[in-house]
Amino acid sequence: MKTEYLDKNNKGGIIKATVIGGILIALILIAGTVWMGNSAGHDAQKAVRNVSLLYLDELAGRREQVVASTLDDYINDMDVAIGLIEKNDLSSQENLQTYQARMKQLYGLEKFAFVNESGLIYTSRGTRNDIDTYGFDYNSINSPVISVKTENNGEKKIIVAMPVDRLNLAGQTLVAAFMEISMDRFLDAVSLDKYDNSTTFCNICKSDGVSFTGLVLGGLSADDNLITALGKAEYEDGYDYDSVKSHFNNMQEGVVSFTYDGIKETLSYVPIHGTDWMLTYLIRESVISEQIDTMVMSQCNEKGLKYECKLIGGVADYYIGDDMKLKQVLINILSNAIKFTDAPGDVNLTIERTNCYEDRSTLKFTIKDTGIGMDESFIPKIFDSFTQENNNSNNKYGSTGLGMAITKNIVELMSGSITVRSKKGEGTEFTIIVTLKNSENTGIDSDYLILKDLRVLVVDDEEVAAEHARLVLDEIAIKSDIALSGQEALNMLEVAHTKQEHYNLVLLDWKMPGMDGLEVSKEIRKRYDNETTVIILTSFNWDEIVDEALHIGVDSFLAKPLFASNVIDEFERIARKNNTSLFKKKQRADLKEKKILLAEDIEINAEIMKEILAVKDTVTEYAANGRIALDMFASSEEFYYDAILMDIRMPEMDGLEAASSIRALDRKDASSIPIIAMTANAFDEDVQRSLQVGMNAHLSKPVEPDRLYQTLEELIWEYEDQAGKI
Repeated sequence: MKTEYLDKNNKGGIIKATVIGGILIALILIAGTVWMGNSAGHDAQKAVRNVSLLYLDELAGRREQVVASTLDDYINDMDVAIGLIEKNDLSSQENLQTYQARMKQLYGLEKFAFVNESGLIYTSRGTRNDIDTYGFDYNSINSPVISVKTENNGEKKIIVAMPVDRLNLAGQTLVAAFMEISMDRFLDAVSLDKYDNSTTFCNICKSDGVSFTGLVLGGLSADDNLITALGKAEYEDGYDYDSVKSHFNNMQEGVVSFTYDGIKETLSYVPIHGTDWMLTYLIRESVISEQIDTMVMSQCNEKGLKYECKLIGGVADYYIGDDMKLKQVLINILSNAIKFTDAPGDVNLTIERTNCYEDRSTLKFTIKDTGIGMDESFIPKIFDSFTQENNNSNNKYGSTGLGMAITKNIVELMSGSITVRSKKGEGTEFTIIVTLKNSENTGIDSDYLILKDLRVLVVDDEEVAAEHARLVLDEIAIKSDIALSGQEALNMLEVAHTKQEHYNLVLLDWKMPGMDGLEVSKEIRKRYDNETTVIILTSFNWDEIVDEALHIGVDSFLAKPLFASNVIDEFERIARKNNTSLFKKKQRADLKEKKILLAEDIEINAEIMKEILAVKDTVTEYAANGRIALDMFASSEEFYYDAILMDIRMPEMDGLEAASSIRALDRKDASSIPIIAMTANAFDEDVQRSLQVGMNAHLSKPVEPDRLYQTLEELIWEYEDQAGKI
């Protein structure tokens, strides 16, 4: 399942809206997270990744410079501090301590200490004998050394040590000095946050893999060691665990692509100059359509919390609004709900369409937890900047007091409202209300299934969930019935079988009283073999039943809440795999050596498209705007090009005008050559206008390689058939 995006490039100073792909599909929770979902073409993904890695490496390189510069500043500060020491400061230990206290205050240090030639540490509070716990050799140090010290309580400190010129302190010779900086202060200086697992995937690790932030793989892994976590990953062709481990051990930069816990990721890493640290930058294959559900479910499972999402009132798959802002709000509040709720506890998200008027819908998002709650007297202050109820919560949970102020501002930017109810010791409930424009897109675009011929049986003991499933299927003209128990479902299947009106698909809740989903699945296979497709629905992690379910004959899994587009995508995948005859087949041309005219004004987008097309050995010719594309087509021989990929928003001449001008040319191929619109405005007025000027199809950005190939293959075959080339 995909999220469709409207163009957010700042062209002409206008920032346009974004189509929210099901608010819960890409945005909220289920963005088609299907256990056995469709796989994109590996070669195409690799081609896109090759281009993306150029920029990923650049990001990592720039951040490494920031970290190295910050460390250099620490070294310079220490050099200056040592240079400020005067003869009187060395006349006694008391005077040295006074000097050290001044330097600590001046530079905000936790510790500023000297070491004598016997290893005794002189601090502003006295002496210490634990030099062995620090990561430098005071006897042989001849240049600055940076290391990390882990305290007994697990807290990490940055240690910057350097030699001193054998200073005499009342008969003792000082040979080294070091400063101690809290990890929080250091991470803040380099724009990293040890508590933030939702907004950044940049991290710093030691060469042995220990994470400075305590987070690994953007919070996806429960490990605090990157090397340990990567040992559990599945690697793409050309990458392997041993190489990554060797790169870290030998402080070599590199990149690796892998799948961790079902999510594809690419990690770039570079050594930080002057240290044994590695800076890592993580990017996910589908960052835009990241499944918040995966993150929330994983975090709740780790804490022993129960998580559930419900839809009420006919929530559609797609709306038009600003998905990034809404995603920020939901992630922030859900993350806080998890953070401030201890096991055993609940975190629930409910989405309700409360009103629908003309072309707009009002949606209410309710996030409720059974966490620590707040005093009612504090609630009016919760949206104030840098405000926390008490310092104890801050110390335990890592809150900064800024997140809710930002959240409120974002909601108000969307012309929405946010309210909160809470009771100390019982939990908190946030309610966000926003109004979004309805989308004509249903999310259903199957070239294979004949939807009106499908019959679906929904089995769920929770009547609200069952009725919701029937509602979303009915809205796309799929005939569906519901059963509220496993036994009722078997009875209905028996009647349908007798009347030869078989159900094509059974959507079956896993956890039900009496017969659960697995027991019903087993009985279905026993009675009717493979007559129907069975998909298990669940709000829970299904890892524990995967093997048993596959053995019984379950075809796949889908996460709740249910969306029609998810059902169709997965059922189509299963139908194709099983050779089910509910297809609408189209002929396809071979793209090898086909000549494609690509009109795209953003160079990086053009490079990505050329890489994707190169996978199919096409010949791609590039035009930087619509006017150039028009001139290239007009000056070419008839039937030279096999198709045109046309961006809509371009300078000089936009894609609509260019397509209209091409169609108006007096040449045999002008009226029939496939022209495919490429736009992030997949469902606004641009799409309608693109069809009006004679374009054949549109693809939404970011373009899915498989959809691109399919569209080109089918349209080029029809074009060649009409032209008598086949």
